[in-house]
Amino acid sequence: MLMVALAPWCYGSVDPVFEYGLFVGVGLVCILWGVRSVIEGQFLWFSCPVALALGAIFLGGALQIVPLPSWIVAMISPATAIISNELLPAQPEIIAPGKLPESLPGWPTISLYSLATRQMLVRLLAVFLLFSAVRVNIASTASLKRLAWVATVNGVCLALFGIVQFVQNRSPTGLMQRSVFGYQTRSDVFGPFICRNHFAYYANICVGFTIALLLLGSKSESDRRARRTYKAAALEEQSADEEATISILGILHSPLQLWLSAAMAAIIAGLLCSMSRGGVVALLVGLAITFCLRGFTGHRVRRLELAVVPVLLLVGLVGWVGVKPLQSRLNPFSSDVAADGRFAIWSNLLPLTWRYPIFGTGYGTLQYVEPLYRERDYGGYNADVYVDHAHNDYLEAMIEGGVLRLGLSIAIVYFLLRYGRKAMKRHEIRTPGRLAFGALVGISAVAVHSLVDFGLFTPAVTVLVAVTAAQLCGMARSDPSEPPSIKSKHSIVMALGGWGGAVAMVLLTAVALLLVGFGSRQARVQALRVQAYSGLKKSKDPNVAVAALTRAVQLAPDDAELRVELGQVYIDARQAAFNRSDERTRLAAICSISLPSLQPLEWLGPISQITSPSRDLITVFDEVTQRGIEQMIVARNLCPLLAKPHSRLAAWAVDANPGQTGMAKSDPAEHYWARAVRLAAYDADLLFFYGQFQLRRGKHDAAWEAWRRSLAHRPTHLKAIVVAALPNIGGDGLLERILPDAAGQIIDAANIIVNLPHDAAAHRRMLLKAKELLAHGADDATGTGAYQLAKCCQSLGESETARKHYERAVDLAPRQIEWRYDFAKFLYSLETDNARREALVHCEIILGQYPGWGPAVNLGNQLRSELNIRDK
Repeated sequence: MLMVALAPWCYGSVDPVFEYGLFVGVGLVCILWGVRSVIEGQFLWFSCPVALALGAIFLGGALQIVPLPSWIVAMISPATAIISNELLPAQPEIIAPGKLPESLPGWPTISLYSLATRQMLVRLLAVFLLFSAVRVNIASTASLKRLAWVATVNGVCLALFGIVQFVQNRSPTGLMQRSVFGYQTRSDVFGPFICRNHFAYYANICVGFTIALLLLGSKSESDRRARRTYKAAALEEQSADEEATISILGILHSPLQLWLSAAMAAIIAGLLCSMSRGGVVALLVGLAITFCLRGFTGHRVRRLELAVVPVLLLVGLVGWVGVKPLQSRLNPFSSDVAADGRFAIWSNLLPLTWRYPIFGTGYGTLQYVEPLYRERDYGGYNADVYVDHAHNDYLEAMIEGGVLRLGLSIAIVYFLLRYGRKAMKRHEIRTPGRLAFGALVGISAVAVHSLVDFGLFTPAVTVLVAVTAAQLCGMARSDPSEPPSIKSKHSIVMALGGWGGAVAMVLLTAVALLLVGFGSRQARVQALRVQAYSGLKKSKDPNVAVAALTRAVQLAPDDAELRVELGQVYIDARQAAFNRSDERTRLAAICSISLPSLQPLEWLGPISQITSPSRDLITVFDEVTQRGIEQMIVARNLCPLLAKPHSRLAAWAVDANPGQTGMAKSDPAEHYWARAVRLAAYDADLLFFYGQFQLRRGKHDAAWEAWRRSLAHRPTHLKAIVVAALPNIGGDGLLERILPDAAGQIIDAANIIVNLPHDAAAHRRMLLKAKELLAHGADDATGTGAYQLAKCCQSLGESETARKHYERAVDLAPRQIEWRYDFAKFLYSLETDNARREALVHCEIILGQYPGWGPAVNLGNQLRSELNIRDK
């Protein structure tokens, strides 16, 4: 109960520290299970197809990390073998003469990244143990009813917290805030959940439990018979009361139902305010599925106020919050639905289903393999967006585990629906049946919502779903009033001559220690990461980062991303020191780095004695560089799907920088670059540096293509590309071969080349091209197209047209002070008194919104001076 209630308040327990707390909780449950086994002298198990399917999923993942000969991997997973052969060198690199990397590639595995699969397996083991412990030891009517109350109260508190947060902090555009408990996030939050859609998972289960409690609070047939006994003289009154379809005032005589109705309204209002389209649809579909499985025969709830009162309260809450932002977000025909990035994600991921059909890519590896097959950008996101999940748990199961895991996942959903239907049919008008109804609503909603999201990867949601599923399975028994026992049907007892309990205790304790150790290690590694980068940011001392990341690597030596971070710190520290002009400062910076092989460093002699580059200094530089390269090679060997190690090795390949420090033996730099670009074809920074590499090699066509792709994803390096390419290709070539068909970038490029030697005719052609592209987008509601078109017309000397578009831009976006300031400067450039008076008005509008804004103050003063206007 503590895990269910507290986990959502800790950011959904997504942080390793809070996830560690859940591992401790599951470990404690396992130990208590072992204690019970010791007391009874035997181990009790309960036959359950859901637990069997969970166990089979775990075993399937365990097979993925078994090292196998290359020919076996090529036979059972050809795509895995092909990728490994393409991304790993035929011969291992030699960093320095006689020095090999710390680790060399061994036998391959089916999983493309074994560590990610191992981490996922530990989490699956925790889910399996939690489900099984509840199923075998706890599941009963009373415990499920307690769970329903805890979920309802917790759901109300979470919903109210999120609603207040939504009302107080929503931006004027209707967007939600991106901070929770003072910490900034990259996604829209709701309540304590880092992702608002994951609140919907938790809320839907809470709604199901609230429905169950409402059903329990309604009058049963036995209640009515008892009432007739005590009110025999009022038969006509009772008959009218019982036959009434709806009686709004009647619920006022039942405080319990009234409060539960308010609770349901609050949770559903929170669901709506979370703006989760999938969550709302999933709840409706989950209710429909549950009603269909229950059937429409037999006993039915006659008092419709159980539904009417929550609806009335919900309407009031939504009216108080505001309908407009909810309507624009939840409208199924809105433009947001068509622009949803999920469709692009699914389109990119579908080829993986037939490339890895049987065993998949390995549990937890989707985020690493997805960039290899990314063909479409994701609308509404940056081009270098990081896709860690498929936003469809069934598609993700197919990709990471093949048809085996997908089939087992679907089987779990099927058996849970079957157990729920059986419980409702067997205990239709009794407490277990009504509790099963509510639990099945939540489970069905989760199963449907998982078609469009990945909330099950949030630990708080996982815990609640696992416990609810185990309780739902328990309600299908003939007598769920007590937890399963040795007398229960389908029970399996392992006595082992009286030693069964002791054996179970040892095994369960070992598993508990495994879970706790894993959680502790993850939390410690994360803490060291934070210590490294916060220390580096504060002190600028690379020694702090190197020391912390080195300890983290010792805790998790198979973590490829951690190795990349450590290697990058070495390389950055070496480069920063090398770029300094003072030789003594260089050596002091290098000597501050913790290198075991160079401790202590007194053999270099006093720093004050070094007045020119020496052999000792070059040795130190080489050692630091080799440390960084070694970490990159180890990271590449652990996970060939990481692009950064390949790009860093390209910079230090044998032929990368002739005459400078590099590896003694390696593949050509071109090979490393080709691998890096294949793995991160969407990375604008990587493509920019790849273009620089090709330009140095004299391969201009390849450089122009790389730079065009870089700008198509993000214009970060536009100025550097224009300056480097213009002398070689000219303005027309820049427009035709490098700049994408993006009006904003073309205008910016035209403004850049004005200050460089260029062809005036080419400059004008660039502006005309931008104007042509903008002609279709000037009427967009944000005003961006109008503003860009105004800038373009201004550069072309079309003053009247520019003025018209400036006016439209500031009308559509009155709070865009930079646009209004540009408009004021344009009016000032017209050199007429009327235009300058209008420019002064715009400056005063800016200062009314942002008093003291420097550019507007200066321009306003200049305009007053020229117009002979004096302040009073």
